[in-house]
Amino acid sequence: MKKIFFSIIFATVLLVSANITEAATLYLLPEYKNIDIGQEFFVDVKVNSENDFINAVQSTISFPSNIIEIVDVSKHNSVFNFWIDEPDVEENKIIFIGGTAKGVSGDSLQVLRILCKSIGAGTASIDISESVITANDGKGTNILSTIEKTDIEVGTATITSNNSVKTKPEEIPIIIPQEIQREAVFASDAPEKPIVSVPLYPDQELWYNHQGETIVLWEVPDDITKVAVSLNSNPNSELNTSEDGLFTGKTFGVLDEGIYFAHVQFKNNKGWGEITHYKISLDTSSPIAFEANISSFASTDPIPEISFINQDTLSGFSHALIFIDGEKVLKTEESKILLPAQKPGSHLLVVQIFDKAGNSIEDDLNFEIIPLKIPSVSFFTDKISQGENIFVSGTSISNSFVDIKIQREDIIEFLGSTEVDNTGKWSLVIDKLLAKGNYTFSVSARNQQGAISFNSEITEIRVTAPTILSIGLIDLGWFDIFIIIILLLVIGGSIGTWYYFSQKEMEEAYKIIDNRDVKKMSKLLNDDIILIEKEVKSEKKIPAKTKSSIKSKITKIKTNIKKMDKYLGIEISKSK
Repeated sequence: MKKIFFSIIFATVLLVSANITEAATLYLLPEYKNIDIGQEFFVDVKVNSENDFINAVQSTISFPSNIIEIVDVSKHNSVFNFWIDEPDVEENKIIFIGGTAKGVSGDSLQVLRILCKSIGAGTASIDISESVITANDGKGTNILSTIEKTDIEVGTATITSNNSVKTKPEEIPIIIPQEIQREAVFASDAPEKPIVSVPLYPDQELWYNHQGETIVLWEVPDDITKVAVSLNSNPNSELNTSEDGLFTGKTFGVLDEGIYFAHVQFKNNKGWGEITHYKISLDTSSPIAFEANISSFASTDPIPEISFINQDTLSGFSHALIFIDGEKVLKTEESKILLPAQKPGSHLLVVQIFDKAGNSIEDDLNFEIIPLKIPSVSFFTDKISQGENIFVSGTSISNSFVDIKIQREDIIEFLGSTEVDNTGKWSLVIDKLLAKGNYTFSVSARNQQGAISFNSEITEIRVTAPTILSIGLIDLGWFDIFIIIILLLVIGGSIGTWYYFSQKEMEEAYKIIDNRDVKKMSKLLNDDIILIEKEVKSEKKIPAKTKSSIKSKITKIKTNIKKMDKYLGIEISKSK
């Protein structure tokens, strides 16, 4: 029932964290990759957290029952100190859920050591399944990205390293020691000290936190006939026996954490030479669990002091990283430090301790910086003309400071401060030349220790153009007067234009009417002349000579009427 319950929990974690960036690797590290039937060997279950901090691992490790037999499972040196599901053996499988109260990080975190025995020949594929690695983020985020299984060849007496096991982000080349078969040349002096290298641990001065098959290599000069080699914890060990055969190196399997020395000595026809002692330093365990402490969990002091115990059992303490609200603020080698000034509010402090091998462990705590009392503003100038000063005053904590901020949208136009006297009063005259427009104004308190208050409520300040003319409650500046004049000119011009075109339309209408009347009068006169002409023609009593004279005058009158009609039309068109 317990297993079902926690399986549901971890399945939920997988669903919740499906979109989270994954980074950690769960892998198997066998003591040897090639063994004989009946040989016992260790397989370590490891985690490479890729610099993330983890607090739990769930997994199932399966062995082929026809080749490998599980002899024992050890939690010794495991980074996990409590087990939700103990690592029990069921049908040649190991199922476990382990956790720790403190987040841990490292390239080769020890989870379990499994003692195995080979019982059959062949390739033994050891499988990993149903696995979860949870981040120490308070959410149980699954950060497992890679699972690296392993194969072991059973049935050969030759132990070689055909496959590499990933123990660190970079791939480490595997160089297989080669046997040398040749006749040695004659030497006049004893052999020089061997030049030794260990590809997995290339620097003798450094500590390492990754593990793998340790191969010690050396260069074999042409005069060498024998080589003696051993690996132990004695820095000045003497060598008594030589190797069978002449090789360029030797494999020592996977080393437990600790300090080791590889000792190599050459022999030629003059005898044995000096011994080379090569140092290997391994530390795969996290530093000792600790608790971070703070001078006060709730205080107005913005610079609290934190302290912690910085102990490591093997490689020693290297440094600590301090995070506040997820942001790195300090790297220190001290165990008691003052934090940078913090803003008011609740904060999360995370302390990560690293040893010299790069292993780490963390602790966290919450603390609160209590804000100072917000200053009160008793007077301020909420409306000024350009060039005038802004006056502001109020009360606050005695012998402190008041910071004043004036801004327009997101741009700060003025930032200043003034002292508060011992009676709690403060005032400031702001002579900053501000452009015309609307601004916001706020104040905050600050003491000599750096503690601050929240900002006061935002108040608006209006800046107008300089006043030239006042009409009642209306203040007019040069710009306002200029705009008014422009408006008056525009309005006057519009009225004049309208009047001009109205008059023009009226004159045109009168011209049309006058032309029409002239045409009408001309037509009436013409009609009357035609009637007279008809009567003269029909009257028989009028002498012929008189009729001729009358006709001549009628023709002349018609001509004059036409001229009058044309002249009056032209004059009317010319009139304004």
